[in-house]
Amino acid sequence: MKRGKEEQQLSLTYCGGPLALAGGMRTATLRVGDRAPDARLFDAGGAEPRLFDVLRGPDFTAIAYGPGAARDLERFAWPTAGARLKRLAVGLSFCGLEKTLRRAYGLTGDTLLLIRPDGYIGHIAARDFLTTTHTAVRAMTP
Repeated sequence: MKRGKEEQQLSLTYCGGPLALAGGMRTATLRVGDRAPDARLFDAGGAEPRLFDVLRGPDFTAIAYGPGAARDLERFAWPTAGARLKRLAVGLSFCGLEKTLRRAYGLTGDTLLLIRPDGYIGHIAARDFLTTTHTAVRAMTP
């Protein structure tokens, strides 16, 4: 028996589901509920870990692309109950991530992405980062 593309979990999407409400913001290539793509990272020590390595674990991961998103990510208050939040600011934590992340995620400007612990995109904010992200977090956390 041979598995086809529709049976492979990498092509699953939760768009429009209860944790990925329709009508939210999107990038040029991704919607909330899509699987978060991988990207190559470059840290200050010259190592090249994968974004999937950073996403691994039981935590949410917030990725700030651009200075406005990075500033608001620093100010973002995460709930104390439930899963923790890893914060990744492109250009600060991993200097070479900007180009590979921009291409993999279809980013065109400042964007704040929230990746769920299962590796799917829980929220995309291209403006009003704090308000829209707080609203999305309330739907996904206790």
